[in-house]
Amino acid sequence: MRRPAQRAALPPPRPPLPPAYVTDTLSLVQVRNVKIPGFAPRQLLTENIWKWNSDKTVLVFRFHSIDNSPEFPPNPRWVRINMAGKMTYEQLPPRGDVPQTKFSWLTQIHLGANVPRRFVLRLGPKQLNSAVLMRKALDQSLSIDRVRKVKYVEAFTSHTDEYTEEENRIVSEGLRYFDIFDKGNPKVIKSQFPYMSAKSTFVNGRGYAWGMASTTIRANVEEVLWYVWDVHSRENAREDDLEREVLESPSAHNHLVYVKKRLSVISYRDFLNRFLWKKTSKSGREFVCVTSPEESELRPSGEGDVVRGKYPSIVRLTRLKENSTRIEYVINLNFGGTVPQWITNTFTVVSLSWICEIGEYFQRDRRLEVWDEDDGGMVAEMLVVPVKAERFREGGETKYEVRVRELYKTVKGLGEVGEKYDWFDAMLAKLIESKLRPARDVNTRLFNLSRREAQTIGAGLALALATNLTSEAGVDEWIVRYPALKELDKREVWFRPMVNVCAMRILGEVSWGVKLRVFMGAGLSVLDMFSDIYVVALYWNQEGKRGFAVVLLAMILASIFMQLLVVLFQNTKRTKKVKRTLLFESMIVLTGMKPGVDAFRVSSGVRRDADHSFAPRTELVATKVCELVFESIPGCFVLVYAVLKSASVEGERSAIFSVLISALTTGFSSASISFDMVSAPLTHTPLAQGAAAAPLPLHFL
Repeated sequence: MRRPAQRAALPPPRPPLPPAYVTDTLSLVQVRNVKIPGFAPRQLLTENIWKWNSDKTVLVFRFHSIDNSPEFPPNPRWVRINMAGKMTYEQLPPRGDVPQTKFSWLTQIHLGANVPRRFVLRLGPKQLNSAVLMRKALDQSLSIDRVRKVKYVEAFTSHTDEYTEEENRIVSEGLRYFDIFDKGNPKVIKSQFPYMSAKSTFVNGRGYAWGMASTTIRANVEEVLWYVWDVHSRENAREDDLEREVLESPSAHNHLVYVKKRLSVISYRDFLNRFLWKKTSKSGREFVCVTSPEESELRPSGEGDVVRGKYPSIVRLTRLKENSTRIEYVINLNFGGTVPQWITNTFTVVSLSWICEIGEYFQRDRRLEVWDEDDGGMVAEMLVVPVKAERFREGGETKYEVRVRELYKTVKGLGEVGEKYDWFDAMLAKLIESKLRPARDVNTRLFNLSRREAQTIGAGLALALATNLTSEAGVDEWIVRYPALKELDKREVWFRPMVNVCAMRILGEVSWGVKLRVFMGAGLSVLDMFSDIYVVALYWNQEGKRGFAVVLLAMILASIFMQLLVVLFQNTKRTKKVKRTLLFESMIVLTGMKPGVDAFRVSSGVRRDADHSFAPRTELVATKVCELVFESIPGCFVLVYAVLKSASVEGERSAIFSVLISALTTGFSSASISFDMVSAPLTHTPLAQGAAAAPLPLHFL
């Protein structure tokens, strides 16, 4: 007979706490597991006392261990430890409407038993880190900087001070830094921040490297100038800063700034720079901020073991439209002393990412109600950049989930998206994870979508990208497939640009993305050309077959000639490095790599250059058409005719192999061109939507 289930007995109620709170006194007991094999848990029993000073501006909090207490007797399973210290909270003048408090902590700890002294000394700094955690929890840096930003923006707008001859000279010299990259031969730098374009060069081919970076920031030009100019803003503080001080300010546009740093590799360095900003256009469309190295008696060089470095730089800000600014940054770093050039040049490249920090700072503060297409693209760029928290993820959590979670905390607009669509973070994590797997259908409408269904939808993007030539075509197919995404695309103007940028970056990283298409396209093109050349050489020495060899050779040369004409027409507008560019592009054609290189440029999102006659996609189609019309298709007919006319098939194995390669190249190129044109996102016709929603076998067919 089945017994009725019995409810578990409730634990006995805890005894009432002793009278711990007596005016300003608190007794506290703590038991902590140190999580070290062989170490017993540690028990800490302290008496805590707090007291104000006479004018209520300083609060002192003292604590010390208690040996014996009748309320908390010793436990044989725990080791009693001793600890004493003092915490001081000092009230500081407020910054705007934000109050400030200075916190100091002095402590001493004894872990009991025979714990080595070295271990205790290592544990001390970790214990003091709780002060850092408290600051982060109560941090008001954004509010403080917001007050400073308003103040400085007003000062920039109403500025009427005159510039001296020396100040104008410094600004003119800084503007000449941009000429170094126009006259030199800069090398493109690959950065972890895909939305930043960067390059480096040398003056006369030697010396310390000059670095230049540029990007677009979602803020007006005066706000960006505040970030660059205000050396005391919370956001400009760095972990390696030991000192950061404005020594003198002759005017509102002129500062002498001293910075001292403790660098991990090269010890102490300091920099003394003259900071100048100036409006370089009467309409207020363009500003520059120049730093020029100086020497001053206020901070002479060579004090102690500090080496004086130099850091000439210029920031040029151009207003593109409301809340959109183009920033260009040029630096030339010199640490001084005996630091090798390659170390200095490495730091120069790393320092260029500072402008990306500016862009992310302003993007984090933008609310969802003002988001547009550019905001979606910027947030997508942030999504594909790894964060430090990924290394400390919890069990069962992927690094992509950590990345999305961290951005939800820091990006105000993205957090509001999470409040509006509670499943959006789950979809984003699966989307940027981009694992190639079969995609399942989800027919649920937007307002009924669950987190599990959102994960299924996010995981489906990878297959859509793998079966399309371009990222935009893959995104279009993905959105059309799921009803919830079609509704979201209509409601939110930022959604499609966000996914487009994510898809473009994903294709550049995953093994099945751009790499697969480039290697397949380039491999088939090269194999097709060399197989035809081999057949030409084979037929040339055979009696009665030289005619076929001549025809095949003419087809190969015609295809190369037409592709060279495409290269020439593409670069007719170019005025700089014409010969070098034409030679480089011609070598790509002669090696048969042109279709593969064009596929890489289109799939990587390379945009049309001002010196180009047409877009990369048009160039891709033109070169593929040339290859199809003049080589692959007629070559197939000629070789098939040659094989059929031959008396024995055994001697025509090379020709049969060449026919198969030409047919495969023809099919791959034709399918790529036709499907890309039909399913392009800009052609939202019923035919396009029908092709995009077609099942997977039809795509390959």
